[in-house]
Amino acid sequence: IDSNSPKDETAAKNMKYMEKLKSEKDAWKDMYETRKKNLKVARIATSEPLVLNWESSSSFLSDEDIGLLKNKPNYDEIISKCQQIKKMAAVYAHEKHKTSIINNALSSFMEEKIQFEEDKLLNELLHCN
Repeated sequence: IDSNSPKDETAAKNMKYMEKLKSEKDAWKDMYETRKKNLKVARIATSEPLVLNWESSSSFLSDEDIGLLKNKPNYDEIISKCQQIKKMAAVYAHEKHKTSIINNALSSFMEEKIQFEEDKLLNELLHCN
């Protein structure tokens, strides 16, 4: 009997194919387990709020980025100063408006007083003659 008979070749091909399928099945199973584990880790990571602070992110930054961040302006202080200036500007505008009203009232009063004194003086001058 010839050992290279068509039946033996077919059986050998089938065995190789079965081994290939088995290794492919194992690869898919490994990938499934890996992805399942990664999904679990991702769910845990996203269930907690992300905390960004200097300690957690400084290892990922370049020296140039670290220098830039260390020298950045204090934006909270800038915003606070802007809010103070905004409040001061509102007070200034209110005081300017009040001053304008007082000045107009004083000006009107003084014009009336001057007119009254002029009329009084003219009457005295006319009656003196």
